[in-house]
Amino acid sequence: MLTGYRILDLTDEKGPLCSRILGDLGADVLKVEPPGGDRSRRIGPFYHDEPHPNKSLHFWSYNTNKLGVTLNLATADGGSLFKRLAARADVVVESFMPGQMKAWGLDYQDLRAVNPRIIVTSITPYGQTGPDAQYDDSDLVLMARGGLLYMSGEADGPPGRTRVPQSWNQAGAQAAMVTTLALHHRDRYGVGQHIDVSMQEAVANALISVQSHWDILRVNERRGTSQVRGKVIGRYSWPCKDGYINWCWWVAPGWGQKNYPLLEWMTEMGMQGDLWDQPWEEKSTAELTQKEVDHWEDVFGAFFKTQTKAEIYKQALKRRIMLFPTYEPSDLASYEQLRARNYWQQVEHPELGVKVTYPGPFVQTTSNMWSLRRRPPLVGEHNTEVYEKDLGLSKQQIISLKSAGVI
Repeated sequence: MLTGYRILDLTDEKGPLCSRILGDLGADVLKVEPPGGDRSRRIGPFYHDEPHPNKSLHFWSYNTNKLGVTLNLATADGGSLFKRLAARADVVVESFMPGQMKAWGLDYQDLRAVNPRIIVTSITPYGQTGPDAQYDDSDLVLMARGGLLYMSGEADGPPGRTRVPQSWNQAGAQAAMVTTLALHHRDRYGVGQHIDVSMQEAVANALISVQSHWDILRVNERRGTSQVRGKVIGRYSWPCKDGYINWCWWVAPGWGQKNYPLLEWMTEMGMQGDLWDQPWEEKSTAELTQKEVDHWEDVFGAFFKTQTKAEIYKQALKRRIMLFPTYEPSDLASYEQLRARNYWQQVEHPELGVKVTYPGPFVQTTSNMWSLRRRPPLVGEHNTEVYEKDLGLSKQQIISLKSAGVI
């Protein structure tokens, strides 16, 4: 899909998913790191629990399909070399605090002077301008200020943080989407642009119906539940024998019948209670009471606790019940559907003499627009290839620049 485009990746741990997605879609991505490597290489866990810049599983996860060079942008020579790289590139993705690129003489206006078609995608906590622009907040704070932390966790407990950094990943994924749109616009009209991505805004964008429920119904959602017309609270997550499943009951004409396949199964098990007596298709969400909803959920909940996730999923497929299990990482590794889609792929790590299992394509297409072509780069692995072959530097120049701390 993006074969032929060159992406320069300057991101730290806050933005690499953007360029990874672009690389997975075929773009030629060059990861530009400080001498010694990007700080995200120090984030664990590590391969065989051995802390090393080239063995960070966190770094591996976000940097497949990339070449890697080192370059000190704070030096005059480093800035000059980067401009030469930018002159040949289509996109620069960066996650420095606002003003840092300008201080180095490498912001959008500077790069535009050497490449009028360049697209610069900036990923920061709160965007390039505004009262909070200089706040370098953590993923936890950004999840809270974006609203996601309020919606995460048990309904009657404290907020619960998703372990994977959601603010970074939401911003990275949304930045990749917007960058592809900017490339389409550039190819059509011949002009580049500066894309300003706020992590807080990206998190807020991911709340799905939470914002619209407030705008339309003046209802504030509560974590672990779904509020219906602001009057009653229902649940999505249900405990079973060995974990949780996600399901919700339905009412109203055309919707209430969605409960019937589950009720038929419950009847076979003798656990339907009085739920067949409920006029599911005649009910209106506006006339529900919390007492009747609590009663329904007591009966449904008691049934789910008698089954395992696998048993529930098997019956859901057989009976066309619209639910799904909540999987642990170990469940996903052996999940039949992912195996059938060839989701897990083996990638050669010649420096370790092994093949490592990586997540594969997020979508299957007939055109093979997605591919996993290379493992993440070692620190400075492609310095010679890029600086000598692409920029025409001599071996002596490369040695001198390295001794001076430029590369």
